[in-house]
Amino acid sequence: MHPTLIKANIALLEGLPAEAQRLLDEYRAEAAPHPDPDLPLTLWLEAHTQPTPEAVTEGLRVLVSRVPPEDKYARMAQSYLQDEAAYTAPLPPAIRRQPLLLAGGFTLVGVLITVALIALFNRSQPPPTVDSTAMTQTAVVPTVVVAADLPDTSQTLTTEGYTARYPQGILNVLALENESRRVVRNSDGSLATPIAGARFYALELTFECRSGICDQPPQARISVILDDGTGIEPRSGLSISGETPLEAVALGRVTSGWVVFEIPLVSTVQTLLVAPRIAGEFEPITIALSG
Repeated sequence: MHPTLIKANIALLEGLPAEAQRLLDEYRAEAAPHPDPDLPLTLWLEAHTQPTPEAVTEGLRVLVSRVPPEDKYARMAQSYLQDEAAYTAPLPPAIRRQPLLLAGGFTLVGVLITVALIALFNRSQPPPTVDSTAMTQTAVVPTVVVAADLPDTSQTLTTEGYTARYPQGILNVLALENESRRVVRNSDGSLATPIAGARFYALELTFECRSGICDQPPQARISVILDDGTGIEPRSGLSISGETPLEAVALGRVTSGWVVFEIPLVSTVQTLLVAPRIAGEFEPITIALSG
């Protein structure tokens, strides 16, 4: 991995797309060999330095068209494009919201009066008899994930050497789980599965607040850096079953919790990068990780 590409990736993670683009231009002008062995990563970074979501999507389409489909960056780009297509697809006609047609002066006030009269009528009627047996038979039973039934393969780390100190607080890595099978969705508690070709990588963190109110611990941008220099930020909406997330705390208080990353199966995590949310607040800090 060329040092200039690593710098470009770090600049992108620090929220400096213009600097990342400058480094990419420098790499192409002075350092890029022909053919470029890092072309997939170069196209990935190029796409994510674009100023609009539409331009990012177009850049990923270019990546998919120029890189073999088995390449991990092509797979990640394809997954991104599929998710984007799913979110932007129009709703089917059966569930599309239809405009409310009001006929012959039947105004919204009339609708509200009608609803009120129906509610008044229903209130005056005796409650219907409910067959509890039928309800038991037809009720939808949600899938319950029991933490004790899921394998805990986490690896405890010593506190020495896994600490980052910066003005906003003190961050420690307590444990890691290289291929976690106990990741759940926060929305409903159901078991989550990674996309094809990926795995969940989880870190248990503890954070001591050192700056008044820490409403978004660890008050920094964190990402795991892979063996090819790629940085992956935590997945939102996911957590470890039975474990607590990091919570807002005030000065001098400590919070502990797990964060979950989704990384390619073929990649190895090298370090945890702790970068400022606002450029210049402090110098980025790296914590070496194993596993």
